[in-house]
Amino acid sequence: MPVYTSIKAGLKYAEADYVSIAERGRFDVKPKEDQIKCALYRSFREAGFLVHVEAGYQRKAGRCDLFAACGSGKSTVAIEIKTAWAGAGWTNKPAQQRRSWEVDIDKIQALAGGDWANCGYFILCLAYEKGSTSELRLRDEVSTLGGELLPPFVLADWNGLNEAQFCVVKVFGN
Repeated sequence: MPVYTSIKAGLKYAEADYVSIAERGRFDVKPKEDQIKCALYRSFREAGFLVHVEAGYQRKAGRCDLFAACGSGKSTVAIEIKTAWAGAGWTNKPAQQRRSWEVDIDKIQALAGGDWANCGYFILCLAYEKGSTSELRLRDEVSTLGGELLPPFVLADWNGLNEAQFCVVKVFGN
């Protein structure tokens, strides 16, 4: 299964998880990156990839959220994941959030041309209060990434966040 197909399948798992979690009405503050990591892990494993979470690519400090390699070694992918939020009652700092995304994109970009991964992706989960001014400001920042926005999905009220969607940015590779 191609890398991008596995990513999209994993994000469908994460979407279903987030919808179910929000419906339960627990005390989670907002969607977490680890839920996406787990969903991608599942999808890549189902496609026959070896998956390494928090994989080190430098001896002391370089790590990416998820690394996957198919058995033949022809498809290797490094992925960074972030969540973003916007809504009433939240401390919305979209420009500050964008800077943290850019750090992760730069980490992935630094792997291009090496032998560690032949493609790299950045995945962002946007959770927001639909129609709010905060959502519009967040979307302005997301638009600078140039990634593909997947269709939004409705959440039960999750501390004022009621809709979410994923943005997938292909940083390098095929």
